[in-house]
Amino acid sequence: MRLKVKSIKSVFWISITKGLSQSASWIVTILLARLLVPADFGLVAIAMIFIAFIEMMNDLGIGVALIQKQNLNENEINTAFITSILLGIFFTVILFTFSGFISRFFNNAELTGIIQAASFGVLLVSIRNVPINLLHRELDFKTISFATVSSNIISGISSIILAYSGYKVWSLIIGFLIRESIMTAVITIAKPIKLKKAFDRRTMVKLTNFGLPVSGSRIIWYFTQNFDYLLVGKILGESILGLYRVAFVIGRTPLKKIWLIVNRILVPVFSRLVDDKERLTSYFLRVNRYLALIIVPANIGLFLLANDFILVILKEKWIEILVPLKVFLLLSIVESLSLACAPLLVAKGMPKINFKISLLGSLLFIPALLIGIKFKLIGILVVWAVYLPLMTCIKISVVLKKLDLPFLTYLNNLRDVFTSTFIMVLGILLADKLYLSEITSSYRLFLSVVLGVMIYFFTIYIWPGKLKVEINDILTNLINTKSKRKSKLANA
Repeated sequence: MRLKVKSIKSVFWISITKGLSQSASWIVTILLARLLVPADFGLVAIAMIFIAFIEMMNDLGIGVALIQKQNLNENEINTAFITSILLGIFFTVILFTFSGFISRFFNNAELTGIIQAASFGVLLVSIRNVPINLLHRELDFKTISFATVSSNIISGISSIILAYSGYKVWSLIIGFLIRESIMTAVITIAKPIKLKKAFDRRTMVKLTNFGLPVSGSRIIWYFTQNFDYLLVGKILGESILGLYRVAFVIGRTPLKKIWLIVNRILVPVFSRLVDDKERLTSYFLRVNRYLALIIVPANIGLFLLANDFILVILKEKWIEILVPLKVFLLLSIVESLSLACAPLLVAKGMPKINFKISLLGSLLFIPALLIGIKFKLIGILVVWAVYLPLMTCIKISVVLKKLDLPFLTYLNNLRDVFTSTFIMVLGILLADKLYLSEITSSYRLFLSVVLGVMIYFFTIYIWPGKLKVEINDILTNLINTKSKRKSKLANA
């Protein structure tokens, strides 16, 4: 199958996955926010800092090495699988053992049991690590989509039932373990690993030599991105952390989830284009257009409607998240402009550059947070507002230099999206001034969303740019692929 068709199918399945998964995630978060209190979300946020951090350390970057390697043999797969499970067992024991120390650090004894229970999620992730990376290598995002969506929906429903039954914070932890269990079961059944050869130490060293810089940059990135949770939870308390966490989930988590998937899609796609600079540049620009196509209007729209969104969907007890939510929505747009940069550098065999950028970010961000926390939550938000645009500019400038791509060409690539978004904003503001301001919050929110979506996509359709042609091309390829599959089934 041609790379273009495979890439389009990958984008299709990631769109379906992110649409369904994020919709389910938002619905679950909203319903749980109505049933639980901010302190419950704060406790789980503290636990997840350590769980997710350990999960990132779990494979030493071997998964990325498996994706990037051109010729992969059975010995390398077996060695990677055994290594991943051994690391999973090791880190699960470490986290379980040190749970008491963590709870004492945050002055909350309830954290001990929460972290001990959640630590088993690390082991579950280690079991599926190699199989899921092999599926990424094969661009089999249909299977990954099914596993992701089904696990999120089932775990979400379970959490809601448990929260309604009075399990409080444990409804979130049990839901997390259910999600990890289902995800691991589906992935390992779809891509079973048959151990035919013994563990090979030399193979492990070769894989980790490539993977460690990638893993290191991810760990630094994660620690940097979550150090604010540690400070807010320790100094301002779990209730403020719960408010901060929900604002973050709504404002930035969708972007983080897209980054995790996009990173895995683009590494194998870009890896096949490293010898063709013109095509690599073309794909890089196209990916940025497609990401901006959804992220920019969605975040700007929610920014405009944030007050009504909170009052109608989350209820008045969450109104304190208004300012941090708006800040995170705008910053997500800025950060989305550099999402394709890290995968491109990895594909070109330059993971150390990512590592250096991540290290620089940590050296700037962590001291800034330590100063910002003195001014409480507003200080943390100011630090984010300076840090993210700065790091985005650094990443983009490095990649543009590697591609010999002018900055104006890069900006012009996004012109259609920003023009359509601007027209959408004018339409919503005009409608609000003329008649929407006189109706209730719920009706105003609904009508504004419908109006914004209609204006945006109508503008995209009539605007004489690349996006309209490319969207038609994507739909044509998907329809043709589906028609060919039906023809094969009919002739079989």
